[in-house]
Amino acid sequence: NYEESSHGINQVQADLGLIDTGVANAGITRDAPFHKMTTEQWNEVVDTSLTGVFNTKHPLWPAMREQQFGRVIVI
Repeated sequence: NYEESSHGINQVQADLGLIDTGVANAGITRDAPFHKMTTEQWNEVVDTSLTGVFNTKHPLWPAMREQQFGRVIVI
């Protein structure tokens, strides 16, 4: 959830200072041959592996730009 991620990141930055490195390592697989994969399986993979990265790294961008430094690592 973007709003919850953003709120949590903002709270950490308020408590501890700006974040200059963010690591995203969440991902799931729903192994199935492509022709047998369901829409639900596809959406679970995309939501976790891609939307999760966006939701947790996008809120970091303004502070990284402001301090003119930042690293995002996606594993």
